[in-house]
Amino acid sequence: MSSIKDLWWAKHRPPSDPTHLSFKNKAVLVMGANSGLGYEAAVKHAPDAILILTVDFSAFKSVRALID
Repeated sequence: MSSIKDLWWAKHRPPSDPTHLSFKNKAVLVMGANSGLGYEAAVKHAPDAILILTVDFSAFKSVRALID
């Protein structure tokens, strides 16, 4: 049985790169994918996803194009 300390540690210290996660055949929306960590996440998982959407939420035309 896990102690409270072990449970807390597991919750606040997730694995740095979980290899058991897969986005194969899934639609993935990465917020902030134009730079920084969001961009790196999008680049890393893009080959597995079936749908890649690029949306600039600060530009109304971009959001409208996503909806249409």
